[in-house]
Amino acid sequence: MRSRLVPAVIVAVTIAFVFSILSLTHPGRAEACSCQGPGPACAELFLSTVFVGKVTKVVSNRGSDTTTFEVVETLNSTFPLPKTVTITHGNDGNVCGIAFTQGKTYVVYSGGTSATTLGVGACTNTHRYSKDDPDVKLAHAKVTRTTALVEGRAVVSQGSDSKPLAGVEVRAVGTKISARSNAAGAFTLEVPPGAYTLEVLNQDLRIWQDRKVQFNVPSPAACAHPIVMVSYDGRVEGTVTDTAGAPVVGLEVHAIAKREGDRHWRLSAKTDATGHYLIHEVPAGTFLVGVSLPDYGGTSPQSPHPTTYYPGTPSLAKAKALATKQAGLVGSIDFKVPAPTKVVTLSGTVRGKSGAPLPGVGVTIIPAGRNRSTGGSTDAKGSYSMQELAGEDVVIRACAGSPQVCVEDKRKTTTDAVIDLQLP
Repeated sequence: MRSRLVPAVIVAVTIAFVFSILSLTHPGRAEACSCQGPGPACAELFLSTVFVGKVTKVVSNRGSDTTTFEVVETLNSTFPLPKTVTITHGNDGNVCGIAFTQGKTYVVYSGGTSATTLGVGACTNTHRYSKDDPDVKLAHAKVTRTTALVEGRAVVSQGSDSKPLAGVEVRAVGTKISARSNAAGAFTLEVPPGAYTLEVLNQDLRIWQDRKVQFNVPSPAACAHPIVMVSYDGRVEGTVTDTAGAPVVGLEVHAIAKREGDRHWRLSAKTDATGHYLIHEVPAGTFLVGVSLPDYGGTSPQSPHPTTYYPGTPSLAKAKALATKQAGLVGSIDFKVPAPTKVVTLSGTVRGKSGAPLPGVGVTIIPAGRNRSTGGSTDAKGSYSMQELAGEDVVIRACAGSPQVCVEDKRKTTTDAVIDLQLP
C-alpha cells in the first residue's frame, strides 16, 4: 500500500494524470472548469453516443438548460435514437456546463444508457457542426485496418518530480502485444478491437500505486492515448512471527523514512498466511520497518500488536535502519512481535428524545492520548457496532442534527459492552 498526504507538486501531477486518463473516455473543452481540452475524435467517438442534432428548443433554468435536438444523423450509439432527443444539462461553464443556441446544428457527444438518460457537458468533444466536419468524416470512413492504434506515454514518478521515461516495456495483459517507450516516453501498440489493461514488464519498475491503466478501443478506427505512470520499485520483504515463532497473518507492516521530514508516503504491506510481507515502491534512502507505528495511530483494533520496530524492539531509538536503493530488494527483514492486545466490541442503540431509534447518526469512539479514532453511523434500526482495544479510556460520542447535538459516554474498555445513547 502506498498512500497518505503528498506534496502539492505530486497532487498537481496526480490531478493532471487523472484528467489525462479521464480524457480518454470523456475528452472535451476546458472552458472555466477543470477538464483537459478535447482529445482526438478517435479516442471518444466509439465510446459515446454521438449524433448530429439541430437545436429546436432551449428552456433555461437556474444553472441548467433543457435542450431539444432534432436528430439529423446518428454517428455512434449502442441503442436507437428517436427523431428528437431532449437533454437536461448544466449551463454554467465554471462547473463544466455547456450552452446551445436554438436553430444551430451540433455534433453532440453524450453519455447514458438510453435516449432518455443522455447527458452532455463541456468536457466532451461536443462542438458546432461544420461542412466537412472531421468527426462526421471519421464516422463515415471505411475502415481498412484490422487493429486499433494505441499511442501512449510512460512517465516515472520520483518524489515530487515526474518525467518521461525511456525503456519502459508495456504489454496488453493477456496478449503478447508489447512495446518499449522511447526517449520521450512514447510507445505504440496495435491491438484488435477490445478493452485492455496494461502491465509493465521491467523488473525494477512498477505501475504507480498499483493503479490500473485501462483503455477501450471498440473499433479498428478507434484510438487510445494511455499514460502509464510508473515508479522505481525499491522493495523490502521479510517475515513477522509471534514470540513462539508462528506466523502472524494479516498484519500491516510499514516502512517509514528515518528522517521525519521525508515521510511523504504511506508504504506498507500485509503479511500473508506464512507471515511474509513485501513492501513495494520504497525509494532510495534510510528507512525503518515496523508494525503499529505511532505515525499511523499506533496500536489499534486493526493492528492490535504493540508497536514494534525491526529487529524486534518497541523503542524507536533501538530500531535498526535499512539502506534502500532506487530499485531492488532488501530482504530477510524478519522480526517477532508480542502478543496482540485484546479487542473488544462496543455496540448499542442511539435514540432520540422520544426514545425512538435514530438511523444515520454519526458515532465516534475516541481513545484518550491516541492520534486515531473510529467512526461510523447507526443502521436503519439505530444500532452501531465498533471495535476498540481493551484497556483504553474512551469517549463514545453520537451526534446528529443541524445545529449539531451530541451525547457522550466515557468509560474504560474491559470487555464487550452494550452502550445505548440518547440524544437530548
